[in-house]
Amino acid sequence: MTNEVRIILITAVLIIISACSGGGATNNSSSGAENATVAGIDANNDGVRDDVQRYIYATYPNSAKSRSALTQYAKGVQASFVNVSTARQAVVVEPQLLRAGACVTATMGSTSAITEIDARMANTPARVNARSTYEGYLEGKVFTIPAGDPATLCDVNPASLPN
Repeated sequence: MTNEVRIILITAVLIIISACSGGGATNNSSSGAENATVAGIDANNDGVRDDVQRYIYATYPNSAKSRSALTQYAKGVQASFVNVSTARQAVVVEPQLLRAGACVTATMGSTSAITEIDARMANTPARVNARSTYEGYLEGKVFTIPAGDPATLCDVNPASLPN
């Protein structure tokens, strides 16, 4: 299967998961304020919504490598939702998002965590719409999925983390 076909399939699956689950997973610890806007709340301004960050840390308390990779991925998704308002911007963000997804896969050996983060990121109708708009900007464009050593894919080299 070519990289282009993989990208199309991954994108289709992510959109279907979001749509079928009513916009993604709900997070019972999220407040109305956290879900009032597409951007949500990011109190520490690290590029990851606080509810998603709490989920990552609660789900992977014993793996700094997993937390780092998933945080990188969540930052990319958040950027695609709130920092993209043109096709040109989407073309800049998409390779970063693909690199982050490849980092998660290389670090964790699976894409299941990506699916969960995607569902949590698109957990309101406005966020599902933001994802759809972003995907629309990428229509007809082809990107390759990066491969290689996690040290080159990840913002933080997993080998430098304790667990």
